[in-house]
Amino acid sequence: MRRLPRAPKILGVPIHPKTGLDLMKAARDIATRRFVPDEIRKERQDICNGCEHWNEASNRCMECGCQMQVKTALSSSRCPLRKWDNYVIDVIRE
Repeated sequence: MRRLPRAPKILGVPIHPKTGLDLMKAARDIATRRFVPDEIRKERQDICNGCEHWNEASNRCMECGCQMQVKTALSSSRCPLRKWDNYVIDVIRE
């Protein structure tokens, strides 16, 4: 089976083709205050802390390059390895 090419890195941070789109989603979440509940953020961070791509010294995922203290708090964020997904609140309107 052929391996996918590794993403290029800038200052040690992997840059993927969809990095710009992910940054726009993150900016939208911050501007509109779309944060996940604390228990979801903690659950995400605990998953990341146990991952082989976690870099504790920089608080960064070396797979996606994100600062996890921020990424785990944003509703549109998801793990590139599919260990956790974006957070959607179901609102039922009557």
